[in-house]
Amino acid sequence: MRIFLKILMWVAISLCALISFAFVAFAIYDGTFYQKELRKIGKQLNAMEGVTVLNMWGHRDITLEEISAAINIKGKGGMVIYDMWRDSKDSTDGLKWHSLEQIGNYSFTFYDSNGGVGPGFSKKDLENYTGLQLNTVQDLVDNYDRIYFVIDSLKQKDTLTHYLSDHYEFYLWIKDEDAQQVDPIFVLGNAKEGHDFARSLHWEYENAYYNRYPEE
Repeated sequence: MRIFLKILMWVAISLCALISFAFVAFAIYDGTFYQKELRKIGKQLNAMEGVTVLNMWGHRDITLEEISAAINIKGKGGMVIYDMWRDSKDSTDGLKWHSLEQIGNYSFTFYDSNGGVGPGFSKKDLENYTGLQLNTVQDLVDNYDRIYFVIDSLKQKDTLTHYLSDHYEFYLWIKDEDAQQVDPIFVLGNAKEGHDFARSLHWEYENAYYNRYPEE
C-alpha cells in the first residue's frame, strides 16, 4: 500500500511539473516569439519623431495578425491605425498600413459595394479624399494636419458620406466623439450587423454586392 501511495505521489508531482513546464513554455513562446512582430512594430512607431504609442493590439491566430495601434503625435493629436506590417526590417519608412480608424475626435466605419464592412478609411480612399500619397505610417504622421483638416471640412459628422465612381461605391460613417482607443477588430466583430445595415442602404452601382445578393 505504501509503495502504491509513493507511486501515486510521484505521478502527481510529475504531472504538476509537466503542467508547470507547459505554462512556462507557453509564456516564453507567447512573449518572445508570438508577439515579436508586434513589439518590433511598436519599436518602429516609437522611433518616429514626436510619436508615443498609447496602446497596441493584434488578432490572435496562428500568427498575430491585424496589428493595430493607438498613437499620439506631440502637439497634434491621436490616431488609431489598423493592420500594420513591416515592409523593411529597420527603416521607419517601411511601416505599411491598411486603414485609419481614428484621427483626433473622428472615427470611421466603411461599407463598400464589394460587400466589405470594416474599421476606418482605407489607404486608397483616404488618398482619394486628401490628394496625398500615404504609403507608410510615417506619411500619416507627417500629414496629420492635412488629413484632419480634410475630415473636419467634410461637414458630415455622425452621418453617412457617399462616394461613387464608374466601378466602385462606398459609404463612410464619420463619427465625431471622444477618442475611444479601442481595438479596431471590434468593429469587424459586429460585421453581421454591419452587413444588415449596408443592405438597407441605396446602392447605385448596378453590380454592387448588395444589389446582386439583396437577401442572405
